[in-house]
Amino acid sequence: MEPGPYEHVPLTNEDKDQLLTIYVMRRKFLFVVYSILIVVGLVFSPEFANPDLEYSHNLRYLLHNPDARDAAPFWVVVLNLVTLQFVFIGTGLYFWFKNVYSFKKDADSGIKEKVPHRIVKKEYFPMTNQCFVGFDDPDYLHHEIDADTFDKCNEGDMMYLYRAIKSKYVFEKDGRFSIL
Repeated sequence: MEPGPYEHVPLTNEDKDQLLTIYVMRRKFLFVVYSILIVVGLVFSPEFANPDLEYSHNLRYLLHNPDARDAAPFWVVVLNLVTLQFVFIGTGLYFWFKNVYSFKKDADSGIKEKVPHRIVKKEYFPMTNQCFVGFDDPDYLHHEIDADTFDKCNEGDMMYLYRAIKSKYVFEKDGRFSIL
């Protein structure tokens, strides 16, 4: 299988709903987690850690004793807070654009890719009554399929997966997705 431009197919209403559901769930999760991280970063930063020490380098000490000689300058405290928050906000924005907003863009675009894969192995698990095929792509070594499709396909056949363009989400996953 060569990477390249694949055939584009219109999204169905179910596909759009699935993409928007994933977008909403991930958006809520990301906002909650990063709001907590930003608050924790502000409250437990080194400048706020020891408010009772007489000569500590914390913001409370600097604000209540502006002529303190042994305390760090105010700009050092602000620089520490800005650096810590920059890391939290930067990683949050990275995850937003990579793992969350791409689902919204895919739903708005209205198209998905039809990606061909060659079947390299078939597996049936009788205890769970599940059928899997393995593709020539290391990202899709185990793809669950129904029993009828399992009976019709053979190793070496081509099978098409439909996936979203930006988020690379594969649609035939029975509605399963990870939070992030």
